[in-house]
Amino acid sequence: MSVRGVVACAGLVMLGAVGGGPRPAAAGPEDVATHGAFLRQHCIACHNDAARTGGLTLQGIDLERVGYIEDEVEAWEKVVRKLRARAMPPPGRPRPEPAAYDALASWLVT
Repeated sequence: MSVRGVVACAGLVMLGAVGGGPRPAAAGPEDVATHGAFLRQHCIACHNDAARTGGLTLQGIDLERVGYIEDEVEAWEKVVRKLRARAMPPPGRPRPEPAAYDALASWLVT
C-alpha cells in the first residue's frame, strides 16, 4: 500500500473513532426516570440555568440523548469525575448512597 493509501486509511479510522463511530444505545425509560430523579434531588438545585454553579447547568438536559450531543460530552465527563470522587453534592447537602453514585457514573460512561 502506498503512503497515500496508509494516510487515507488512518484518516478513516480517526473519523470513526472521533465522530462517525457507533453511538450509545438509547436510554430506556427506567434509566431516565432513575437518573433523572438523582439529578433533581442532588444536582439541579445548584447546577441550574439561574445559578450555573461551577459554570454548569443540568436543567433541561435530555437524558435520552446523553452521548449524542457533542457540546455536552465535556460536561458529562466532569460530572462523572465528580461522582467518582464523591465531590458532589457539596458538604452540608444530603448525600446519595455510594451505590447511587456508582450507578449514575457507570450509566453515563456506558
